[in-house]
Amino acid sequence: CDEKGPGLHHRLVEIPFQDFYDVSQWISNNTPMDRGVIAPPYIPRMGMYSRRVVFYEFKRDSHIMYQIKSYYSIGLHRLQALAGPYGVIMAPGTRHGKIGLRGRAYFLSLRREDLLKIRRSYPHYDYLVTENQALYGFPKLYANASFAVYDISGKKG
Repeated sequence: CDEKGPGLHHRLVEIPFQDFYDVSQWISNNTPMDRGVIAPPYIPRMGMYSRRVVFYEFKRDSHIMYQIKSYYSIGLHRLQALAGPYGVIMAPGTRHGKIGLRGRAYFLSLRREDLLKIRRSYPHYDYLVTENQALYGFPKLYANASFAVYDISGKKG
């Protein structure tokens, strides 16, 4: 992050820190604490800033994956649900790795059907944070220049 100033920098992805902070604070202030958030797996610290459980947070989940053998397949399933075959395929014991631009592209290409499939397996995740400002089929609850938050719960009202 320090090579280009404040913000979130991941290879060729540059997101102003204020946009990240604003969306995470919106989640913290406007969503129930007992509901989870699906966020870009290549954006770090969303759970920490939003104070919500995030579906896959790279640092947390990858550490658990290499420390607890029985969690490896769970973490890998979650990672591949969001980043597809381009997610980092980590062997147990691997500590470092990143989700690349293809993983980001996969995440941004998730459609309504893909998200509903994830929700059927993980029904406590009611919100989606994405860079995709035009995701059809879900109500948009919040947006700034870099992110949008959608309600993917399917609940009316």
